[in-house]
Amino acid sequence: GSDSNNGTSIDNAKLTIAGAVGIANSGSTIKVLSGNYVEQNPIEVPAFIAIVGDDQRTVTVSAGNPTHNIFGVRK
Repeated sequence: GSDSNNGTSIDNAKLTIAGAVGIANSGSTIKVLSGNYVEQNPIEVPAFIAIVGDDQRTVTVSAGNPTHNIFGVRK
Protein backbone atom coordinates (compact mmCIF):
# COMPACT_ATOMS: atom_id res chain seq x y z
CA GLY A 1 0.00 0.00 0.00
CA SER A 2 0.79 3.68 -0.03
CA ASP A 3 -0.58 6.44 2.17
CA SER A 4 -1.24 8.42 -1.02
CA ASN A 5 -3.83 5.78 -2.06
CA ASN A 6 -7.51 6.41 -1.32
CA GLY A 7 -7.79 3.38 1.00
CA THR A 8 -11.12 2.15 -0.34
CA SER A 9 -10.00 -1.28 -1.56
CA ILE A 10 -7.12 -3.76 -1.33
CA ASP A 11 -5.82 -2.46 -4.66
CA ASN A 12 -5.78 1.07 -3.20
CA ALA A 13 -4.78 0.21 0.38
CA LYS A 14 -3.17 2.68 2.76
CA LEU A 15 0.33 1.73 3.92
CA THR A 16 -0.17 2.65 7.59
CA ILE A 17 -2.94 2.35 10.12
CA ALA A 18 -2.51 6.06 10.87
CA GLY A 19 -3.06 6.82 7.19
CA ALA A 20 -6.33 4.88 7.23
CA VAL A 21 -7.49 6.52 10.46
CA GLY A 22 -6.78 9.93 8.93
CA ILE A 23 -9.43 9.44 6.22
CA ALA A 24 -11.98 7.33 8.12
CA ASN A 25 -15.52 8.62 8.54
CA SER A 26 -17.71 8.01 11.57
CA GLY A 27 -19.00 4.44 11.42
CA SER A 28 -16.04 3.18 9.36
CA THR A 29 -14.23 -0.09 9.96
CA ILE A 30 -10.53 -0.19 9.13
CA LYS A 31 -9.39 -3.68 8.10
CA VAL A 32 -5.71 -4.31 8.87
CA LEU A 33 -4.27 -7.12 6.76
CA SER A 34 -1.66 -9.56 8.04
CA GLY A 35 1.78 -8.06 8.55
CA ASN A 36 4.07 -6.16 10.87
CA TYR A 37 3.27 -2.48 11.32
CA VAL A 38 5.53 0.09 12.97
CA GLU A 39 3.34 3.13 13.52
CA GLN A 40 4.22 6.69 14.46
CA ASN A 41 2.20 7.05 17.61
CA PRO A 42 0.02 7.90 19.33
CA ILE A 43 -2.70 7.41 16.73
CA GLU A 44 -5.85 9.25 17.82
CA VAL A 45 -8.83 7.13 16.82
CA PRO A 46 -12.05 9.18 16.53
CA ALA A 47 -15.33 8.02 18.04
CA PHE A 48 -17.22 5.32 16.15
CA ILE A 49 -14.20 4.06 14.17
CA ALA A 50 -13.30 0.35 14.45
CA ILE A 51 -9.86 -1.10 13.69
CA VAL A 52 -10.01 -4.84 13.00
CA GLY A 53 -7.00 -7.06 12.39
CA ASP A 54 -7.02 -9.88 9.86
CA ASP A 55 -6.09 -12.36 12.61
CA GLN A 56 -4.67 -11.77 16.10
CA ARG A 57 -1.71 -14.02 15.35
CA THR A 58 -0.79 -12.49 11.99
CA VAL A 59 -1.06 -8.75 12.71
CA THR A 60 1.63 -7.12 14.84
CA VAL A 61 1.56 -3.40 15.65
CA SER A 62 4.66 -1.85 17.19
CA ALA A 63 5.15 1.68 18.46
CA GLY A 64 7.55 3.94 16.59
CA ASN A 65 7.67 5.97 19.81
CA PRO A 66 7.83 3.38 22.63
CA THR A 67 7.28 5.96 25.39
CA HIS A 68 3.68 6.62 24.26
CA ASN A 69 0.57 4.50 23.81
CA ILE A 70 -0.01 3.22 20.31
CA PHE A 71 -3.70 4.20 20.20
CA GLY A 72 -5.76 6.89 21.85
CA VAL A 73 -9.44 5.97 21.53
CA ARG A 74 -12.80 7.56 22.14
CA LYS A 75 -16.02 5.59 22.64
